[in-house]
Amino acid sequence: LRRAGAEVRIATGPEALAGADALLLPGVGAFGAAMENLTSAGLVRPVLDWVLADKPFLAVCVGMQLLFDESEELGHHKGLGLVRGSVGRFGGNLKVPHMGWNTIALRPAAAGSPYRDAFVDGGWYYFAHSYYARTAERSAVLAVTTYGVEYPSVVGRGKMLGTQFHPEKSAGAGLEILKKFVA
Repeated sequence: LRRAGAEVRIATGPEALAGADALLLPGVGAFGAAMENLTSAGLVRPVLDWVLADKPFLAVCVGMQLLFDESEELGHHKGLGLVRGSVGRFGGNLKVPHMGWNTIALRPAAAGSPYRDAFVDGGWYYFAHSYYARTAERSAVLAVTTYGVEYPSVVGRGKMLGTQFHPEKSAGAGLEILKKFVA
């Protein structure tokens, strides 16, 4: 984010959001533990209010998964419910985690996103995950990726944006997303 021109501070509680221009929900850890951390820090309601007020918001990897209703990762856990759907584990003979470079395919909903110009249709981005989102809410799916199954790899609505891949690990293509978010 600093390379993209942002001044960064880490929010450990609701008071840290005062004066912020944008929020990023990082992609670290497992779904249940991430929701527990948000809850114990008193950040669930402020994050929901932020997104519902249509302020710039970026969620990465597990952060994107938290936008959904629920996950089956290490038990059953409720998410933020900002996108209808659930998060499940890759099945079959797929190697997990899905780790490495893969492409995204933009969907019609991407045309209405303020971040549209930051993404390259067919572009390569870096993924590291064992669980993926499932949704019938097509209006929120900006791009999909195929790894055994086709799944949403970019979701969004208004100024809310979620990426299953890691922009910070996706070289120049990822930096473009962060620059557009910061702008």
